[in-house]
Amino acid sequence: MMKKKALSEVVSTVLIIAVTILIGAVVWAVVSNLIGDKLDEGEKCFGVLDQVKINRDYTCYNPTTNKMQFSLSVGDLDINGILVSVSFEGTSKGATLTDVPGTVEDVTNYVETGTGSCTGTATLCAGLSQTDCGVSVDVPQLGCFWNPGGSFCIGTAISCSSISSQSSCENQLECAWGYNVKIPGKNAGSTYFFNGITSLPTSISIIPIIEGKQCGSVDTLREIVDCNALVS
Repeated sequence: MMKKKALSEVVSTVLIIAVTILIGAVVWAVVSNLIGDKLDEGEKCFGVLDQVKINRDYTCYNPTTNKMQFSLSVGDLDINGILVSVSFEGTSKGATLTDVPGTVEDVTNYVETGTGSCTGTATLCAGLSQTDCGVSVDVPQLGCFWNPGGSFCIGTAISCSSISSQSSCENQLECAWGYNVKIPGKNAGSTYFFNGITSLPTSISIIPIIEGKQCGSVDTLREIVDCNALVS
């Protein structure tokens, strides 16, 4: 009887040790993965601090146009994007510029050159007035036609994204033409406008993106001047 009891205690002890080892292995696997992810992220963002900057000489605010002019410079580093955040009136607006040319909401180039594209959602034909449908205007809503009976607008409005002409895009209701923007290349700089900034910004910050990873804020400007001061 004593032998059976002793054997049972040994088995219980072995099971407890085995379970403890198993739990430890699971915990270590989870912790190891977390540490590995952090190390990978750190390696990707290593050395970015002094390589992506706000060019203070060309960054300012224009209260007349409600535009924030900002200039970015990139050093000897390959990055995939820059997240720009502007704070004003207790709120903020953000935009992500990437290394792939494309339209970015509220952000335009300082000098509009190069290729562009048409964005937005074209107004549906149904419900358009006779004037907007095209009977009484030189340029109708593309894809829309006034019913021969003269009572309503029919057809399918051509989507904004399928329009390749700037003039046609600007005439299509609820479509807007925008020139493609992208981040500066290696060892280069570019200047942009951030539209819709309705008061003097309190700060502008930038966050580089490398291989899909946000590296944290690397530069912030809190003393933003009136653009008229830069002209003088």
